[in-house]
Amino acid sequence: MRILAVESSAKVASCAILDDEKLVGEIYLDSGLVHSTTLAPTVKSLLDLSQFSVKDIDLFAVSNGPGSFTGVRIGVSLIKGMALPLNKKTLGVSTLYAMAFNAIDQKDAVVCTCMDARRDQLYAALFHVKDGKIFRITVDNAVSFQDMFLKIKDFKEKDVILLGDGADIFYNFINKNFEKETENIRIMHSGFKYQLARSVAFAAKTLLESGTEAGDAQSLQINYIRPSQAERERIERANS
Repeated sequence: MRILAVESSAKVASCAILDDEKLVGEIYLDSGLVHSTTLAPTVKSLLDLSQFSVKDIDLFAVSNGPGSFTGVRIGVSLIKGMALPLNKKTLGVSTLYAMAFNAIDQKDAVVCTCMDARRDQLYAALFHVKDGKIFRITVDNAVSFQDMFLKIKDFKEKDVILLGDGADIFYNFINKNFEKETENIRIMHSGFKYQLARSVAFAAKTLLESGTEAGDAQSLQINYIRPSQAERERIERANS
């Protein structure tokens, strides 16, 4: 199974190719340029450098939310555009679930994958990582800092690792308001703190092995979790 994975749910963008258990290659960009400019050329470069064509890919995987509304749409649209003409299979992977694979080498830890959702909220989920396996503890949700802390504070006997672009602001909130509760909480080191396409690929492989079925390009959906700011403002105007 050869998987091409794309991750564009936040400021950083990346793409990766996984060939069975082998990570063939990955390109990671934190250049400050918009994904609409960089993502497609980056994927083409990775394919060219790996000496693969789109036809050689068995599955196209993408982080399909939560995350930046524009970023997620760009990634999903690119995957659809590559898969549809060749009738290839696609699989959308939760951004938060995929990030948990950044910490797959942890022996026994609780992983909190979190993204800044603005409005004093996080997109977040909890996972138990043990012996190379990932077990979901909570569903993906938009949650306040306070409520997310209440979910992790009971895991005093385990290391709690924060991942994602919300990790720093969440840790600072905990340290400021619950300083004595931070002894077992730490932020993942920078090389694996943010979203990675390789983790999307490994997450997709794991989902397939556990019975999740891939679909065609037209069935690929986005999971925003909550309405966009424009949609929220429209609803607020309608209700005012």
